[in-house]
Amino acid sequence: MDSILTVIDIIERQLPHNLPNTVTCLATAMNKRNSFAAINKLPTEVLVEVVRLAASDRELDHDWRTGLLIDPNLLKNLSRLSLVCQFWKNTIDADGSLWAFLAADTTSLRPLKMAIAKSRNVPVVITSGKNQMNEIDFAATVTPFIHSCRVLCLAPRRMGYPEEGGVYQLLQQPSPILEGLYFRGTLGGFTGWGGRDSQKDPQKPRRQKTEIWVLENSPERLKVLRLRWVDWCWARLTLSNLRDLKLSFMTISASELLECISGAPRLESFHVERLTEDWTEDADLPAAQTVPLPSLRQIQIFQVSMAFAHYMLSNIVPLSLEHIVLVTTSFTNPAP
Repeated sequence: MDSILTVIDIIERQLPHNLPNTVTCLATAMNKRNSFAAINKLPTEVLVEVVRLAASDRELDHDWRTGLLIDPNLLKNLSRLSLVCQFWKNTIDADGSLWAFLAADTTSLRPLKMAIAKSRNVPVVITSGKNQMNEIDFAATVTPFIHSCRVLCLAPRRMGYPEEGGVYQLLQQPSPILEGLYFRGTLGGFTGWGGRDSQKDPQKPRRQKTEIWVLENSPERLKVLRLRWVDWCWARLTLSNLRDLKLSFMTISASELLECISGAPRLESFHVERLTEDWTEDADLPAAQTVPLPSLRQIQIFQVSMAFAHYMLSNIVPLSLEHIVLVTTSFTNPAP
């Protein structure tokens, strides 16, 4: 601080007489104040990556409990980094990709609207995040940007349908550039909980399944699909770009699951966990035609019946398999 005051005294004395020296003194003062001057000489795109790494958790902080993308401090950290110097502020404000994270991390709409304004229509991540915002307000605010969404990551707090509003309606919008879909439903929305025997009871009503328009219209760029606690009307998909599939706590028949992955020839990772198996559709199921999966490297199957696991593993051909984990609920030998 003393050195800066000294420079100011020099400027006051020289200003009427020697403007070039004044400019030099100002530049010297700024360099002394800004310890990031050397970093600022980096190419802009490199500096942006430095800021991105400093502001956000790696991979947007993948929450192990939900599998959802959560980075509640991103906008706050970007605002703090903008205070480093005017050059950083201009760089951060000018790069929309730094702000393209539309999350319900706070109860206020203000941070969300700021992120929308600064993202400047670049491809965005839309996520429930910490899920603190009113769901209807959040959905209404981000719906106009769903067409430019590259990752959609939702975890509604309550059971619902698209006509009720809330985040469910985001699943019904066209998302032509969508690359990742993470959706965690509610436990109340999961019809199959209660085990395999519950599926054999014809008197037990089944809840209407959730419609996921964005999947049924097969986005060509989708690479990651992770669903949990959701019943979905499975239909034949052509997810030609899908690399990562994870299904947890869902009701699905073996034939439906096999049909799903048969439309994903580039699949690299296949993970299923605690599926409630709908055997009503698989009674006396004949052996399916084997499905070649040349890129599949990892298979993880947890807490399903031996019969279900046997059917799946007997009908896929993972040509590049490197890792497999199999944990079944029983060790009864499957029927031949």
